[in-house]
Amino acid sequence: MAEVSFPKDLKGSLEKGTWIGDGVHGYLIGQVWQGQAYVLNVWTYRQTSAEILVTEKDSCLHHLSGADRIIGVVFVTKSEDIDGAETAIVSLPLEVQTAVSGPLFVVCGIKNVLKQAEASFYCYFKDGNQLERLREHPEFTLFGSEFVTFQIKAQLSLNLQLDKDTSSKSERWGEKLNKVFRNLEGEASSGCYVYGVQGTDIFLSENDVIGTKEKIETVKDFYAFITSKQDSDTRHKKIMKTDKRPVMVDLYQQMSGTTGRFAKPTCAPAIQEKFGRCSSLVLTLPLDVVVDAKDSEPLTTLMERFSTAIIAQLRAMKTCVDLHRCKENEFHIPEPFHFSIPQRHTCITVVYPRKVPDEMLEKRRCFLHDKMCLGQDQPVFRRANARLFQGQLAAGGYIINPHIGLSPSAVQGGKTHLVQGNYAYHHYMQDHFDDDKWGCAYRSLQTIISWFRLQGYSDKPVPSHKEIQQALVTVGDKEASFVGSKKWIGSFEVSFVLDHLLGVTSKFISVSAGSELASKGRELAQHFDTQGTPIMIGGGVLAHTILGVDYSKVSGEIKFLILDPHYTGGEDLAIIQKEGWCGWKGINFWNATAHYNLCMPQRPVCF
Repeated sequence: MAEVSFPKDLKGSLEKGTWIGDGVHGYLIGQVWQGQAYVLNVWTYRQTSAEILVTEKDSCLHHLSGADRIIGVVFVTKSEDIDGAETAIVSLPLEVQTAVSGPLFVVCGIKNVLKQAEASFYCYFKDGNQLERLREHPEFTLFGSEFVTFQIKAQLSLNLQLDKDTSSKSERWGEKLNKVFRNLEGEASSGCYVYGVQGTDIFLSENDVIGTKEKIETVKDFYAFITSKQDSDTRHKKIMKTDKRPVMVDLYQQMSGTTGRFAKPTCAPAIQEKFGRCSSLVLTLPLDVVVDAKDSEPLTTLMERFSTAIIAQLRAMKTCVDLHRCKENEFHIPEPFHFSIPQRHTCITVVYPRKVPDEMLEKRRCFLHDKMCLGQDQPVFRRANARLFQGQLAAGGYIINPHIGLSPSAVQGGKTHLVQGNYAYHHYMQDHFDDDKWGCAYRSLQTIISWFRLQGYSDKPVPSHKEIQQALVTVGDKEASFVGSKKWIGSFEVSFVLDHLLGVTSKFISVSAGSELASKGRELAQHFDTQGTPIMIGGGVLAHTILGVDYSKVSGEIKFLILDPHYTGGEDLAIIQKEGWCGWKGINFWNATAHYNLCMPQRPVCF
């Protein structure tokens, strides 16, 4: 029996959906690899017709990275079986059938009987025309180390001109824009683009690797080569890590050669001179494409993924420009953002109009939540939610998620419960400000506020020490003389500031001795599973940030993932992890006789 893996929230979300009528109501997004299907996401719709199926297919593809693709459909039926799925698949428009490449067609069959929906996964083999039940693995384990992420960036200029005496100018501008975008798509599909790897002299063309004589056939070979040291003996021994940084790629246009822009002149060069009045418009498109490629893929396939992903983003940009036109010749710049959906293990790209605030894009976000069967209880597609890639720093140069890459805690039979999402590491002596020996709780609070910013709950800047002190004066907790002082704050002051600045409430755990924290494993695990926010813990004269716990329900053993704000060095992740400024700590880390208060911020309900 073939197998399917999927995020544990996905099946439940589909079963809770509102389905009207029978038939194909959506697409399954993911990968089929080594005989196993990996369903990463969905794209659903209410109505079913041939035209809608094609339109929704295009809309879905515009949001996918270069690796994810449509691997099947969501089929809804009111009967006790899904026999009608075979007929529905065969009846799909040809454009949709060809979008699902390979012999495997995954079907999520939803039996919507008496308003009780039940979802199951099936495999349809195109050659044998038969439907087979798939063995399900809802505890999703993503294949991470076998993929390499490429990020292609470029500034593409669009130059438009329109004669002054042209009638229906608004329509004519639209025609000009359509033509320019079609030309860009043609260039991307023609093979005239060359891809240069940043930090190297290596270029990738449609059929060759330029800049080396080494034999490089697969993505794995290529990644090992560009990340290797000078010693060629160790070049191919480099281990592929799960926390690889993306390979940054620049886009160039080949002007000569067999695939160059001017490779096949049709006539002798000529100059045409024309006099008259015209309007001109220049738009610069900030192309930003993410492609996740299997390390076993040949480089020729990688080039196809690059061009496919670029074309998809160009079409998404064109749609954004059309939807958000200001006036007849004024357009918003379309700007792509990449989002990692919680628990879905996939990258979604959304193009937003630049300078249009998030508040005015609520309908667009609601549309995306609905399409992907996401709840509306937390932000996913706000600009602040944009994916931060490994090694990327937050604004201000702060390290993001320094716990990534740490070794396991080694709790026997334990289960890890971690902070959800991104945060920035704030510690002593940052921002050209000396708070050594008194500012640890301030820094822990800054880390917590950075979490709410990076999850899209707030766009307010991370406050300085003085701004934190002023907030405490404003709410009546401190006297005016507190502002500008070097006085400590504790867990309760942290909660006051969160409430005042962000409207965030907090729960508390208090223990009379550090040794009692060993009995709080269940409560802390539940917090990270349901809220996922960093915890500020204060005791004695010290404050720390708890990022997670590894807890065994059987033995009661627990370890704490600690982010230490007392670090005074530079933003060196290797030192921070090696010296334990971010790392797993046992119960002996806490003062056995000190009283501790834990401030546990609660997520607001919004999207």
